[in-house]
Amino acid sequence: MQGKHFFQLHEVFEDMYSAFAADADAIAERVLMIDGKPLATMIKYIKEATLEEATADDKEDEIIARLTEDYQQIINEIKDEGIPLASERNDEPTMDLLVTLQGKLEKYVWMLYAYQAYE
Repeated sequence: MQGKHFFQLHEVFEDMYSAFAADADAIAERVLMIDGKPLATMIKYIKEATLEEATADDKEDEIIARLTEDYQQIINEIKDEGIPLASERNDEPTMDLLVTLQGKLEKYVWMLYAYQAYE
């Protein structure tokens, strides 16, 4: 990342990454609890991914815009696919997990929009 807010944004993005990694782990554990098999290799993740990988030399405004779009896409996938599927199966713990994740991501989107408005 490049830009005049490198240090501040680097720390914020690292916090977001750490939180998302913990959430991904919780999702994988839930998949195992309901007798599923979570993805375990990078090749499988890449094959199933719906997000596009960002380039390493993006400017901070480009990264913020891309991250906002990615979070919004995940929110939409949770609302349009994840929660309805869990609801069909009467899987309230999975619905709770997804609703919690949706709320976190909506907060991140709000924070990123607020940051952009400040600039």
